Amino acid sequence: MMRAEALIICGTRAPGYSKNLYRDFVKEAKEKGKFVLLDIKGDDLLSCLPYRPDVIKPNFSEFVETFFGEKVPEQEQNTSLLERVYAKMASLQDEYGCKSVISRGKHDLLLFDKGPATVAIVPTEVVNSIGCGDTLSASLTLGLLQGHSLQHAASVATNHATMQAKTIHPGSFV
Repeated sequence: MMRAEALIICGTRAPGYSKNLYRDFVKEAKEKGKFVLLDIKGDDLLSCLPYRPDVIKPNFSEFVETFFGEKVPEQEQNTSLLERVYAKMASLQDEYGCKSVISRGKHDLLLFDKGPATVAIVPTEVVNSIGCGDTLSASLTLGLLQGHSLQHAASVATNHATMQAKTIHPGSFV
């Protein structure tokens, strides 16, 4: 029987499901020693943190709204806000042991794993952005499970997400 090595949760919890759904999934996965990547936001993300997910991957605007209660564009470039974000990423690693990956559209990916880092985004003509975040999450998880550093896994995952953006069909890049 094939067993999963990881749990990836992406997106907003559908109406009607328990507010504890994602938290319960993360709790069970971590109890079983599984890798967990979360691409979620708000209370769903906050309720999962005590169970020590391996990586959180909200986009910039989701991160700022979740942790600072402020609304900003996903591609915000404010230097003082970036400093606050990196400080929060560091505190999340200290308190919960999780790495952080924050996407910002066409701007560098922000990373935190023992220190701040970035991964450059290669400029490209975007045909369809549907599935790019999910591609990034899946590729990042695979790279980390294979033992690559966060920097290397994020670099490869960013290239995969860019390839996804170049095609009209989500999940179909070669």
